[in-house]
Amino acid sequence: MLLSFLEVEKVSKRYPGQTMPALSDVSFTANQGEIIAILGESGAGKTTLLRIMAGLESPDSGYVWLDGRPVPDLRQKLVPGDARVALIQQDFGLFNRMNVADNLSYPILSLPFERQQTRIQELLELMRLPGIEKKMPAQLSGGERQRIAIARALASYPRLLLMDEPFSQMDYPMRRSLRRDLKKIILRDQITVVLVTHEPSHALAVADKLIVMRKGKILQMGTPEEVYRYPNTEYVAAATGEVNILPTEALPLEWCPELDQPYSKFCIRPEEMAIVTEKESPIRGTAIHSEFAGAYRLVTVLLENGHEVKVFHVGRVPTAGAIVGVRVRRAHPLKA
Repeated sequence: MLLSFLEVEKVSKRYPGQTMPALSDVSFTANQGEIIAILGESGAGKTTLLRIMAGLESPDSGYVWLDGRPVPDLRQKLVPGDARVALIQQDFGLFNRMNVADNLSYPILSLPFERQQTRIQELLELMRLPGIEKKMPAQLSGGERQRIAIARALASYPRLLLMDEPFSQMDYPMRRSLRRDLKKIILRDQITVVLVTHEPSHALAVADKLIVMRKGKILQMGTPEEVYRYPNTEYVAAATGEVNILPTEALPLEWCPELDQPYSKFCIRPEEMAIVTEKESPIRGTAIHSEFAGAYRLVTVLLENGHEVKVFHVGRVPTAGAIVGVRVRRAHPLKA
């Protein structure tokens, strides 16, 4: 039987003095070179899970296996951590008294000096930060420090890369370019990546597998498209992007024939709705607001039944107060 490269098996953790566990029976697997994104609000247990996977925290129960061998926790090793694993934390973890070059060379001091210098230049080019070797961390912007932290984590060619909110302080163009470059490196070097974030756009853009967590538990796991298009709960639907949550009685079932009882709610993504003339749909409402979002407008419509919906709209924008029709292309039932 072919085993997964990374296996997290029934990991649980409760901190002293807390009534709720930080993690409860968390299990998932990842293949070599796969990117796992964990999405959830603050307090979901994401950072605790990363630290356990890095060997910096001990679980109360459960195991983490990497390439068939356990990741040692604090009870099994005098010096915390695992040489196969690199963790990028939200505080970046840079050495403030070392310049950029020394920070980057620290994980690879065992390599010959010339090889260290070559690797430093490779990493600075990857992060689009050439020529800053002599700068101190205090002289860098938040986004630059974040990129140097990523570069240092990659320096020693880790087998597993753990990233805590890795793009939070970068501007939009840098975030996009770095995500693209990182995916190339990950595929080339077959690094398995687990990143945690509360921002759905980051998770959906980079992940091969998406996990949504809340209060220490996994709520749903699948490809980004599966979780986005077919959320199993209202929380998962809202956590993965803009969505309309409506009771089943808000739209007659003959207009959404794929909906079956006994579901009490369903979700409709704004792109699954269209604004048409009031004669083109029996579902009508009043346009009350619109927001410019670049490629489209996000139009808020107050339906005749009193429910508000948001619709992605391209074309002529209905004026506030105009009566419009709303066509539903697809609605997805929710379990809870």
